[in-house]
Amino acid sequence: MADREVQAAFAEGGTVMTFHNADVAGDKFVYAADVCIIVRNNHTAAQTVTVNVPPGSASVKDRTKGTLAKQNIVLSVPASGQAVIPPLPAIFRNSSDLNKVSLTYSAVTALSVAFVKVKP
Repeated sequence: MADREVQAAFAEGGTVMTFHNADVAGDKFVYAADVCIIVRNNHTAAQTVTVNVPPGSASVKDRTKGTLAKQNIVLSVPASGQAVIPPLPAIFRNSSDLNKVSLTYSAVTALSVAFVKVKP
């Protein structure tokens, strides 16, 4: 998996984002509560992005509903399309991997990603 940097995108005059080619083994970034994931698919077919719940974090306790299973986020990005995954809850942070969030892909042909901090 490739470690990716989070970019700041809150400059008053705007920010030019740097996209990275999706890594065949997946990508990781350090968790922060204000980071969005932007995915750009320039392929002629849809591709799937999965944000993985870390091992051992597959459930959350709700005060009214008890223990609930937390699922991976699975998003199909259409051909020639873009998608945004909003800031993630802390359950996606892997404390045994330096608080990183991991993503995997169904394919990586013409797929690129950017990790963007949206608050100063």
